[in-house]
Amino acid sequence: MDNKYAYIAKLVAKTGFSFLKINILGQLAINFFAILSVLFIVIQSGDESAYLGGPIHYGGKMAFIVLFAIRPIGTSIVMLSLFICPYLLSTLGSKYLISKTIHQILNDKGDKIFYPLIEKIIDKIKMQNPDLFTSGEDFVKLKLKMLLEVEQSDENKWIKKIVKYGLKKIDLSEVDFNNTDNKSTASILNDKIITKLKAISKPSRSFFWIILSVNFLIFILIVTKAI
Repeated sequence: MDNKYAYIAKLVAKTGFSFLKINILGQLAINFFAILSVLFIVIQSGDESAYLGGPIHYGGKMAFIVLFAIRPIGTSIVMLSLFICPYLLSTLGSKYLISKTIHQILNDKGDKIFYPLIEKIIDKIKMQNPDLFTSGEDFVKLKLKMLLEVEQSDENKWIKKIVKYGLKKIDLSEVDFNNTDNKSTASILNDKIITKLKAISKPSRSFFWIILSVNFLIFILIVTKAI
């Protein structure tokens, strides 16, 4: 048990560092392109900037008002990017962290690490509510009961999160609880969850490059005065 927790802690620390690396580099790049874009707007403003007193002669809100007056579309897009892109980077980065953690666990110990928890909640529900496994109309109740039991278990929080995520993704109506293959209900569910998680949890950093590409494109459009 201690080895399992040590493995989870090490894995989360590793993927967490990867997330921080992506997030910090991304935030720096977003701010870098935004600052360069604003500087080019000021430099390119020429006579208009001089007529309005130039944004460099103002501070705070007035400087932004002058920038909006000079290049309304370009400035608006740069400001929106500066607020929206960091949020997207953080949100999608969190999803990447979860996907990478799930994917690594599945590749390393997927068949072993979830089964004890699934077996425990199945045995408990069978003792308390055996009818939930026989009535097709109760599959929704069964899933809710499983999710509740997982949440209330004393298992590692990351394992609980992953099992809950997998349970939400599978359709219990497709599970043959009256199977004739001598497989336990816990084993069937464990296989079903792992199969579904493997199909949807492959991590991708494409979001990172898309966000940087958008910011770079905005910068190019500012430089070329397209916006």
